[in-house]
Amino acid sequence: MNRKWICSVILSACMVLSTSVAMAADYPTRPIQIVAAYAAGGATDQISRIVAAVLPDILGQPAVVLNKPGSGGVVGTAWAASQKPDGHTLFMGSPGPIITQSLMTQLPYSRKDFIPIATLCYFPTVVGVLPSSPYKTWKDVENAAKKAPNSITYCTSGFSATGSVLMHGLELEANIKLKFIPDNGCPECLRSVLGGHRDLYVCEPYNEGLRYIGNFAPERSPKRYPDVPTFKEMGYSTWRITWYVLATQKGTPPEIVAKLRDAAKKVFEHKSFESMLQGIAAEPYFVDGAKTEAMWESDYQNTLTILEKSGMKYKQEKK
Repeated sequence: MNRKWICSVILSACMVLSTSVAMAADYPTRPIQIVAAYAAGGATDQISRIVAAVLPDILGQPAVVLNKPGSGGVVGTAWAASQKPDGHTLFMGSPGPIITQSLMTQLPYSRKDFIPIATLCYFPTVVGVLPSSPYKTWKDVENAAKKAPNSITYCTSGFSATGSVLMHGLELEANIKLKFIPDNGCPECLRSVLGGHRDLYVCEPYNEGLRYIGNFAPERSPKRYPDVPTFKEMGYSTWRITWYVLATQKGTPPEIVAKLRDAAKKVFEHKSFESMLQGIAAEPYFVDGAKTEAMWESDYQNTLTILEKSGMKYKQEKK
């Protein structure tokens, strides 16, 4: 009986493996959709559309972007995590819904529900003002805030967006108090500042309309914003980049994951990829899947440290 049972298990395993290999050989068998968990026009949407424009050249199937905004990226991320793990529904991940939200709210998913394919680019999170703003430098903001706490307003793309966490950390380090008014995404935040409804824009950079006075990336952006100082060089320890990672669901067959990782590398090396990124002011930044997973864990700990310092509420991860 035991011998028959063992043979049955081995036979079943071989059949599963054979099916998985066959699926990978045929993959993809239909159009691929890339889930962007934010509204059209924002950074996540733009990067998703750039990847969708290049991917058909490599995988031989059309690629479309599916926008599912809501709750700071949670709605789309949760939906993407729940899809069939067959490589046909991919996800464009960023720190907000994958790292920050998981530390601040109870979610129906975690970063461990995704397999990172590759990091493709990043945006620096910047602080921007109107060209006519009296705040010519971050020091001007700091000095004004010390004289009149809560008199300077700033916006980010949501309560638990990367910019929100960074600004809370910065306020603590500078010993100042600003007034936070969240918006629903960077485009809306941009409109709020351009319209004179907020003083400071804290989000991904856009090419038009604003003057930037601070960059949260660890180094300056030589190609895009060489004259914008980093907060690190201004003496602060609060920093972060907003990376963008193409991911698939946990449980996707390893052969398909390998095929997707090879495709992601070819997307990054495609002749038009960097030029399209330049058009939206993103920095090309390739990190393979295994190293991206390690980056997620490092960023999780870094965000936890910022939250602890800032006094913002967060939840401990279940062991």
